[in-house]
Amino acid sequence: MEKVWNSDDLLPKKFKSIMKITLLFLILGILHVSADTYAQKAQVTVEVKSGTFYDVVSEIEKQTEFMFFYKSAAGELPRSTAAPG
Repeated sequence: MEKVWNSDDLLPKKFKSIMKITLLFLILGILHVSADTYAQKAQVTVEVKSGTFYDVVSEIEKQTEFMFFYKSAAGELPRSTAAPG
């Protein structure tokens, strides 16, 4: 009768656990290194002399790929905003 190889015969369970944890850390390390921080590299020049918060946000959205989500409520923001370039 021919012997069938079982994975438990080749590698002990402790060694398998160490390999799985090592693989997990390796994958997490690769993902961490490959993450690009686009938001910190983007440069935007906005110059608004007398405008609203919406005007400033609209200008930033035109120049970049960023999108802003906010709730517009009367009284929370000043009516005019100055953003020097």
